Amino acid sequence: DGETCSANSGSMNCSVNTWMPYDGQDVEYESNKVIYAHNFEGTKAADCLGAVSMYDSGSSDQIPVQIAISSIPVLRTEKNKVFAMLNGQNKGVYVQMDRPDCLGTFAFVAAQALDVTDSFLLHGLRLFSPSGRPISTWEQVIKADYLVHVLLFEEQWVWPGIEVGFEWKLGPVKMTTVALRPKVILVDNIVSDEDIATIIKT
Repeated sequence: DGETCSANSGSMNCSVNTWMPYDGQDVEYESNKVIYAHNFEGTKAADCLGAVSMYDSGSSDQIPVQIAISSIPVLRTEKNKVFAMLNGQNKGVYVQMDRPDCLGTFAFVAAQALDVTDSFLLHGLRLFSPSGRPISTWEQVIKADYLVHVLLFEEQWVWPGIEVGFEWKLGPVKMTTVALRPKVILVDNIVSDEDIATIIKT
């Protein structure tokens, strides 16, 4: 039907062709502030360990993100299952999340399931949306349609690409995945007409 499956749209037609990641344009971020995934203040670690667990998908293999995208209507309904991927990756795992105040434990459990070695787990983990926005609250997980990327200590955000031909927008900027290996992403409208005029003058 051509309806875009954007965050909170309510559309039941979610696929790579219809899904549009939430771009976070309505949120102000401190670009120089590093926010590590953490449990909310006052939340006991022991309580989180019992509330966050791997979801049994019936397979030990990581799941392609295309499958997770098609399952977004289910994720929106269940509200307690999150699809986690590593930085820049397009495969991941489902994690059962029964307490929204346990994002730190979630990041740890997801990273372990994604085969991150213990030495990296000790230095802090960060969560990002598929559009490269930092996640520090459960509300931001919801806006990301329950799809998140786990970044290791000092990693810089890498666009996942999803698949060749995938398009998404950040404000006026449009990005299109041209290739995955090597990863090539075409960026349109990154420079405004005013910026172009200024560049030409200088």
